Amino acid sequence: MIRLRTVAAAFDQTLRSTSVLCLLCALAWLIAGCKQPTTADAVQRLAAAFEKPPEPSAGPLETLPPGATLEDFRSNKELAETAVAACRANDLLKASTSLQKLRATHTLTPEQRMAAQEAMSHFQKSLAERAVNGDPAAIDALDSLRGSHLR
Repeated sequence: MIRLRTVAAAFDQTLRSTSVLCLLCALAWLIAGCKQPTTADAVQRLAAAFEKPPEPSAGPLETLPPGATLEDFRSNKELAETAVAACRANDLLKASTSLQKLRATHTLTPEQRMAAQEAMSHFQKSLAERAVNGDPAAIDALDSLRGSHLR
């Protein structure tokens, strides 16, 4: 009878330890998995999407749309490089207009379009947060962008 209590107590202690360990692992996994990508991450992915021209034998995400040429790729790459440089230099108005032009381009690969959309999304969120927090450069950039949409 005493032996049975000892075994039951040991099992209970092991179960508690395992439960705590599982809870800590789940919490660590949630914290690590909930890390949201930043604007800098999105800008880095945008730059990577334009590093090399698509090859005809590439997969569906890396091929040029029908009718697009390597000259279109070079033009899009230049626009992407301008947007990336403006984002990194904190030139809010230039970054926003470059990203908008890039996103409106019809000769992007699906991978490039996704990268441009992600960068624009993160950039707009960051710009809005900065404007709400009173950043004069962000407020001016938003005012200029609103004015350009009204024309």
